[in-house]
Formats: sequence, C-alpha cells, structure tokens
Amino acid sequence: MMALSRAGRRALLFLVPYVVTMALVPRLGLVLALLVGLTAFAALRFVLHATTGRDRTVGNSSHRG
Repeated sequence: MMALSRAGRRALLFLVPYVVTMALVPRLGLVLALLVGLTAFAALRFVLHATTGRDRTVGNSSHRG
C-alpha cells in the first residue's frame, strides 16, 4: 500500500469524519451525528498516528549536538 503524504493524511483526517457526520445528521440528529463524527475523527487520528513511521523528527531536537 502506498504511503500517504502529510497533506493526504491531513485531508483524510478531516474529510472522512465530515462525510460521516453529514450522512448521519438526517438519521440521528445533529448532536448524535456530531458525537459519532468526533469519535470517527479520534479513531482515524489514532490509526494514522499508529501507522505513521517514527523516523521523522519533531522540532529542532535533531539539530542539537
């Protein structure tokens, strides 16, 4: 499977919960649909974070001697 770019992961992270929420609003009502959408966001964020490689650096920590 091809790895997603950072922009692709970010787009996926916001697009999927949005689509899920909008699809469920007529069936569940706004409040429950938002709760389901937020749960989908959290689950997708967890999965994307767990499957992303740990080799990238954060901040300037790699530039210290």
